[in-house]
Amino acid sequence: METLVGITKTGAKMSISPRKLSLLTGLLAVCFVLAYSVAARAESKYPASEWMKKDTRFKIGVMHEVMAAAKRDGVIMRLSPEYYVKEIDATIENAIRNHDKKGLTTSLGIMIHTIAAMDGDWDNGESKLEHAQKWLGPENFEGFKKMFPQKYERLLQPRGSDYYTWEEVGSSNNLLIHYERASLGYVSSSVVRVWAKTQYVHAEEGVKDLKERGVYERDLKTYDHDLYLYKIDCTANSFAILADYRYRKDGTLIQTFDFPDRWATIPPNSVINGIADRVCGPSGRANEPETGERGLNRFGYVPDQEMAIRIAVAAWIPVYGKELIESEKPYKATLRDGVWHVSGSLPGGEGRVLGGVAEAEINQADGKILRVVHGQ
Repeated sequence: METLVGITKTGAKMSISPRKLSLLTGLLAVCFVLAYSVAARAESKYPASEWMKKDTRFKIGVMHEVMAAAKRDGVIMRLSPEYYVKEIDATIENAIRNHDKKGLTTSLGIMIHTIAAMDGDWDNGESKLEHAQKWLGPENFEGFKKMFPQKYERLLQPRGSDYYTWEEVGSSNNLLIHYERASLGYVSSSVVRVWAKTQYVHAEEGVKDLKERGVYERDLKTYDHDLYLYKIDCTANSFAILADYRYRKDGTLIQTFDFPDRWATIPPNSVINGIADRVCGPSGRANEPETGERGLNRFGYVPDQEMAIRIAVAAWIPVYGKELIESEKPYKATLRDGVWHVSGSLPGGEGRVLGGVAEAEINQADGKILRVVHGQ
């Protein structure tokens, strides 16, 4: 069993609050490590597969502890714990879909740090841009920059900007609506994911409404707000609710609901309609950040081997780690039937027969990643 002590970025020991000792000590320990340094990476051994065995309430609690521990060591993470939970889930689910055993043994600490660095949410005193460049490395950073222009724009925003706050959308049927700007993620040129917060303007009427609809009957006097994860198709004017997390006034979690993709038309004058107005452009495309260049998924095609390799490397690193992926240079890309097939090279050259390499399949037409896996 791992202990609840990690190694900080300075090399000193970092003690952790004992209140979670009974809840998977090993998992908390690796999350608290957070891959602060090369030495810490080596100690971060808890496999990502264990994360998926836990329920949402537990995961959110762990991320609260992770962020509190990081803060004690001088690192501020401003995105919500719920955002990180879903980003980790999505990364691990991709590995599961592809039967990727190596991806499932990736350290959660490295995964969390990589997500935070790419989102500009690892505030350790460095500029967001410099930290991401150091963490990803020059070549991988260029791939990330091309593939995720909205995240790259986030790195250009100065510390202390309002990019990481909940922005008010308006109100609808006694509900005050906010969305988390920094959580906006681009699934394609027309589909986005975003976190939203709803809170009743008149609490008593709101609680009564919840009770009448039968969606909430416990702790009615302490209810405060819901956090929703939406997927919005700007072209089809449709949406799906992926998650609904309900909270009390003191910030503690009441209930969690996670849903499969079930698309519905966006109703007029609704909560989701107000959010869609903010994140969708007039042409039916998702609003794009003004970075001075368009991302590959919005540019419409992947023209050559260099671009295909950059996309693949940017997708591999969060799953397998920078060190492993860089050890598999040089990368190769071949175009067959409109799909780029990208792979690494075995360390030791062609004569080596044991082991596998990272592989990816990318649609040439729109840059969509079709498959990511690591051979055995």
